[in-house]
Amino acid sequence: SIPWEIQRRTVMVPHVSTNRTLTYNGTYQTIISQPGNTMFEYVEDETSIRGEFPNSDKAAFTITEGRGRDADSYQAVATLTDRNYQWVGAAAPDPDTLEIDLGSWTIGRAYITAPQLELEGKTYDGLPYDPPAVSDEALDQVAMKPGDEIKFLQYTYNGRPGQPVDAGTYLVQAVYNYPQQNYVLLENNSVSVTISPAPLQLSAPQNGLTVEYTGSEHTVPAPEIKNYPPAGQQPAP
Repeated sequence: SIPWEIQRRTVMVPHVSTNRTLTYNGTYQTIISQPGNTMFEYVEDETSIRGEFPNSDKAAFTITEGRGRDADSYQAVATLTDRNYQWVGAAAPDPDTLEIDLGSWTIGRAYITAPQLELEGKTYDGLPYDPPAVSDEALDQVAMKPGDEIKFLQYTYNGRPGQPVDAGTYLVQAVYNYPQQNYVLLENNSVSVTISPAPLQLSAPQNGLTVEYTGSEHTVPAPEIKNYPPAGQQPAP
């Protein structure tokens, strides 16, 4: 008999970029690239990469967490399909090891700037303070990545929800809905808004009023108060 053997197919260890910190851009990213002398085609599938034979769907290895879209920390691990393959290259493990740790990498959050608020106060009228919402035009100026959006939700007043009614000074801040995992919102500053006390006009009783003695009590006309109650406290008809 003639001895013979089927040798393992060698697989070059995937190339890993030295830049392991990326910034969220709304697309899938990776720090993995195929070595120039490999015969395998790198097929990307969301968070994984497969090394396939040319013109075939047979994979020699798979890299998990080799790609990512959202801001997060990832751990890239390459695993041979079976023992018919063997890692080779400077970072290759011993011949019988199927799995190789390619290291951790990160996608950091992108920075966006909030619209600047321009709100006016008012004079106390008994009604809740009701400023206009942040406009769609202002929100369109926020540098969101394609497919992402930021929406105005509400205002807070001195850090609490609920529109104030009483006269006073309030710090008003906008609250937004956006993918917080992937973005850091900068310069979402509060603005100071004042509800001023409403002026009351008190008219004096009639000047120089004289009456004739009748032996009975006389009543001095009551003063007239204008602007009270405010519009928001008018009784229902």
